[in-house]
Amino acid sequence: MKRTDERGFTALELVAVIVACVILLAVAMVFVRPKSFDQANDDANRRLGIAALAQGVKQYHDEIGAWPEGLPGTATEISNNEGGYDLCRRIVPGYVRDMAFDPQFGAAYTGDAENPIPSAGACDADGVLYSTGFQIRKNQDDSVTLIAPAAVTGALEITIR
Repeated sequence: MKRTDERGFTALELVAVIVACVILLAVAMVFVRPKSFDQANDDANRRLGIAALAQGVKQYHDEIGAWPEGLPGTATEISNNEGGYDLCRRIVPGYVRDMAFDPQFGAAYTGDAENPIPSAGACDADGVLYSTGFQIRKNQDDSVTLIAPAAVTGALEITIR
């Protein structure tokens, strides 16, 4: 017996709807994913960067018995440019292999700030200038805070005692 009043979808119709849904999902992921995931990845890298610097500063303190000389009392960029605090010459390579850099605003370069040439050299190499994009300050309670001011979720800070 053959029924003609059956209701439902054919296999071809189901496959077509599934394929359309997958295509729409893929398009949505392309337009939604990069910004939020890239920002979260940048903040994770910032957190790792200031944690590595904090560990190097803490090791310096534990070995020497004092914080690096001349730490500023206000948040100051970690760089060897004018107005910055040159942390590199104090902790590289004895306590960290090289400086950590903010993924968007940090860089090592040669030349000058107006015409920088990216450099793969360590921050303590001859002719290499650097600007980490991070900040450092010595607090009144004799602790030191490292800051990643460009974090998307608000400034990231690590305080070491």
